[in-house]
Order: sequence, then C-alpha cells, then structure tokens
Amino acid sequence: GAFRSSIAATAQRITLNTEVMHDLVLQVMGLQLQLDNITAFVDDHEENMADLQYHSKYTQNRTVERFESLEGRMLSHETEIDTIFTNINATDNHVHSMLKYLDDVRLSCTHGFNSHAEELYSLNKSVSMVQDTSDLLREKFSLMNVRLDFDVQNLS
Repeated sequence: GAFRSSIAATAQRITLNTEVMHDLVLQVMGLQLQLDNITAFVDDHEENMADLQYHSKYTQNRTVERFESLEGRMLSHETEIDTIFTNINATDNHVHSMLKYLDDVRLSCTHGFNSHAEELYSLNKSVSMVQDTSDLLREKFSLMNVRLDFDVQNLS
C-alpha cells in the first residue's frame, strides 16, 4: 500500500521533473538560438563598422590629398602672380627710365635746334649785310668807273 503509493508519487515526481527538464531544455535551446542570432547580428555589425571605418579613412585620405594638391597649386599660382608683379614693376621702371631718357633727348634736341636757329638767323643777317655791302661796293665801283672814263676822256 504505502510503498506502492510512494513509488507512484515518486514516478509522478519523476514525470513532472522530466517535463520541467524538457521545458528547460527547450528554453535553453531557444536562448541558444537567440544568442546565435545576436552573435550573427553583432558579427555583421562589426563587419559593416569595419567597412565604414575603411571607407571613412579612405575618403579622409583622399580629401587630405585633394586639399594638399589644391594648396600646392595655390602656392604655385601665388608664386606666378608674384613673378608677374615683379616683371610688371621692372617693365614699369624700364618704361619710366626710357621716358626720362627720351625727355632728356627732346630737351637736348630743342636746345640744339634753338641754338642752330639763332646761328642761322645771325648768319642770315650777316649774309644780308654782305649783300648790302657788295651792292654798295658795286655802285661805288660803277661810279668810279664812270668817273675814271670821264677823267680819261678829259685827259685826251
């Protein structure tokens, strides 16, 4: 009696324990599946992060390269512009020197021209005086000739 009921109770407990164990095993398997899913998700996420990091680094490097290249070109343009300004200044100075030289030449030519004009005027006056004097001499010579002829005729 009592033994049999004890065995029945034990058997019932074992069955109950087996069901509980079965439930626990199912729950553990469910947890394992969830963990596997989470692990796969984390792995994917890590892979995506690594890709993102790589692309970000690549983009950053390309941007730095572009900026450095741009900076180099800007410096080169700056140097070219400086050279152009230096050349413009040199040309400007050269042109100013040439203009001053030409002005000096013009002044010198003007002085030369004026003094030549004065000399020509003076020469002209002298020539005029010589002509007047020679005219006068011619007249006197003519008169003397007439007088000589007259005197010679009177002698004979």
